[in-house]
Amino acid sequence: MELRADGSPEALKQWAVSAPDWVQMMSARSIDPTISLGAGESEAISLAEELKADLVLIDDRKARRTAIEHHLKVAGTINLLESAAKRNLVNLTIAFENLKKTNFRISQSLLDEIVSKFEKRP
Repeated sequence: MELRADGSPEALKQWAVSAPDWVQMMSARSIDPTISLGAGESEAISLAEELKADLVLIDDRKARRTAIEHHLKVAGTINLLESAAKRNLVNLTIAFENLKKTNFRISQSLLDEIVSKFEKRP
């Protein structure tokens, strides 16, 4: 599971080990052999199809395209954080600062642009 992978922050690894009761950790019954991605992305797409999920959370560009080709609705970490900030659940600037401390890769200029647009919203 990617939450426990090398490079994940220690706090996230610990959270994954003792996740809240409302979190369900699941594995796909079978992996679609036509999906040629990494193990995590292939399983996420296969599980989303299996569950007929409303949404699959994927950041990898190739995996997002593959998920869309499989008729899945896709969101990424940035989408999720923006949505949480709109609901006043997180401070977007602080969330992005914390995200930069992980192995997540995104350009600073893109983060700055997203924060700027977010701050200008009505």
